Amino acid sequence: MNNAEIIELTHRHMVDVYGCLPIAFARGHGAYLYDADGNRYLDFFCGLAVTSLGHGNPRVVRAIKEQAEKLTHVSNVFHTEPTARLVERLANRFGEGKVFLGNSGAEANEAAIKLARRWGSNAGGGRFEILTTLGSFHGRTLATLTATGQERYHQGFQPLMPGFRLVPFDDLGARNADRDRPGAIPSGVSTADARLQTGALRRSRSARSRPA
Repeated sequence: MNNAEIIELTHRHMVDVYGCLPIAFARGHGAYLYDADGNRYLDFFCGLAVTSLGHGNPRVVRAIKEQAEKLTHVSNVFHTEPTARLVERLANRFGEGKVFLGNSGAEANEAAIKLARRWGSNAGGGRFEILTTLGSFHGRTLATLTATGQERYHQGFQPLMPGFRLVPFDDLGARNADRDRPGAIPSGVSTADARLQTGALRRSRSARSRPA
């Protein structure tokens, strides 16, 4: 199939969420990509920073092949040795830290939002409001979409979630003023602080007063 045929077939059956560029890649080698019409591209995109080691890297291909021959997927309901070794390696980079494994940036941001909310509920005096910056992009789930500081991404999904306040990027005065508002979660909350709070998640009075 050529570029045009792949693009037409894709959009005939797939929901158009991301507004894909009119290129269909067929293969890659090292830092180069090749589309279905045979054109070559120097890959600065790296699959959103996923393929920074290049396409077809022999060590990566070998590791994937060896693992696929042993075990393909069992979900995080079970333990596996590769997972244990990976989280140990990552955690050792951050001293006493622990690791959350997610599937996407939006999922990682959702976890960060929930971690901050839990801190606010358990140790922060009921604080729940999270500051985020104008012009930012945090994902396409409802919470991360609300945190995204670009109105064009909000269109069609209102009402958005309560508990987020937008401030100008690189404006410490505005950030500090909003940070000291009642209900705002301070930006200095650490994962260690939140990790130590193990009680059940409770909604603050402010959150309870808001309509569902």
